[in-house]
Amino acid sequence: MTITAYRRGLLSEDRAARFLESKNYRILHKRFKTSVGEIDLIAEKAEELVFIEVKFRQDMTQALETLSARQRQRILAAAKSFLAENPSFADYFLRFDVVALTPMFLQHIENAFWQEG
Repeated sequence: MTITAYRRGLLSEDRAARFLESKNYRILHKRFKTSVGEIDLIAEKAEELVFIEVKFRQDMTQALETLSARQRQRILAAAKSFLAENPSFADYFLRFDVVALTPMFLQHIENAFWQEG
């Protein structure tokens, strides 16, 4: 049975969320969608608000290299939208992470990119 890309994305995001929860992150949102972009996971831990992009590929190198500049800009725009809707997080430290997955491995990269400008 073949898994569609959409289904694989959902499974990967669930796998990443479970991993982060095991590291004491509290998942606030999955697939936070706005008109300007989408954030796969939004979590908090120790007054840090973490916006997480989940990337699944067959090879870890590919998974780590697939976040384009355009995708980063869309994530940043969606993060600004989230903060506008949720002012209670205004004093939190913001972080942008990536969770890269393959069928056998998972790697969590903290501070994978930062807000540009």
